[in-house]
Amino acid sequence: LLNYYFRRENADVWKVVFGINNLDHPSTFMQTRLVKTIILHPRYSRAVVDYDISIVELSEDINETSYVRPVCLPNTGQLLEPDTYCYITGWGHMGNKTSFLSHFYPHVFFYSFFFLKNPVPFKLQEGEVRIIPLEQCRSYFDMKTITTRMICAGYESGTVDSCMGDSGGPLVCERPGGQWTLFGLTSWGSVCFSKVLGPGVYSNVSYFAEWIERQIYIHTFLLN
Repeated sequence: LLNYYFRRENADVWKVVFGINNLDHPSTFMQTRLVKTIILHPRYSRAVVDYDISIVELSEDINETSYVRPVCLPNTGQLLEPDTYCYITGWGHMGNKTSFLSHFYPHVFFYSFFFLKNPVPFKLQEGEVRIIPLEQCRSYFDMKTITTRMICAGYESGTVDSCMGDSGGPLVCERPGGQWTLFGLTSWGSVCFSKVLGPGVYSNVSYFAEWIERQIYIHTFLLN
């Protein structure tokens, strides 16, 4: 998950819901868990939205079912080849030509206009995106913005992209052997379903694999 949403909140105000893909029709397979601990990455930078990742420890285990299943984590430093096709999902706003960066500096007029023009879908949305090399991605953004802690994905035309409300959502890729692997977390971008500008930017999970494993060990065996 992303630091952006957790930087001012404590664990008590959060719940995590599993096994639902339509907000208008809650499923009997839905599971809800309280959040026990939120672990923020200590090097998170709001200025450039770098090290944008957090770990959430739940109050109790989740029951694995045909509707709720784990995703694989990549190995440390495992890279995606450019032009690999992956999938993003989320309940983000569906609109066009609106700056996703603006949610870092919210304004009442912006939010009112955005919500009226770009409604949130009730059904979980899915989109296929293409992995774009960092060098190419830098041509769309400030040179200092794109780091090795990030993955760029989408299309140069911006026809499929993450948007407001998708933040923290998964970027998953199918690996040889059929394992679905979580390579990215929706972080930020320049557009929402626009036909101009550039791709979306995702936190690079493989860069943080060792940190994730270390935090799981600490909170499972040393602190509990």
